[in-house]
Amino acid sequence: MDHLHPGRSWLVRALALVVLGATLAGCVVVPQNRRRYLADPTMGGDPLEEHARDKLHTAREGAAGGNGEPAGGGCGCSN
Repeated sequence: MDHLHPGRSWLVRALALVVLGATLAGCVVVPQNRRRYLADPTMGGDPLEEHARDKLHTAREGAAGGNGEPAGGGCGCSN
């Protein structure tokens, strides 16, 4: 195929090199302490779902003080 268009060979190689360079430029190791600055807020969970999960966790672990709060009855009635 190159004998039909002798000038295309370098163009295909250059394009492949540019694509390879762009692909490798996007691969970088980000330190764990900087990931929070790069994360998109939409990647986080639903605030209502998180609140419900925290309330359930507090109710289940409340007797042992498992949520960093003082130990209580664990029924979740006052939350």
